[in-house]
Amino acid sequence: MPRMARIKSSTGIYHIIMRGINRQCIMEVKHNLTDKEARDIIIKLCKVRAATDLQNIENAERNKNLKELKEQFGISIRQIERLTGINRGIVLRAYHVTNSVPLTPGMNYCTF
Repeated sequence: MPRMARIKSSTGIYHIIMRGINRQCIMEVKHNLTDKEARDIIIKLCKVRAATDLQNIENAERNKNLKELKEQFGISIRQIERLTGINRGIVLRAYHVTNSVPLTPGMNYCTF
């Protein structure tokens, strides 16, 4: 006995499955923060008056805050660099290097 024909949809969309094998998510909606939203997060998290004041705080605290901005809030390295005025290399080092790895000259910090 043959299957019944599918009823025609006016939109052309019949069924959308948002998960894969073992119910894993296959589509992730990524929300990019605007500069204003990111600036507000930086000011609240780092307890500074302006995002550029992050340059003037102690290195260990600054690095901890930079890493947290990237990991918890998903602010891109480029956006952190642009809003705070901190060099890209410093932001990368703060994100990629953990406290257990000593900072020695000649060490490759950019591991992707």
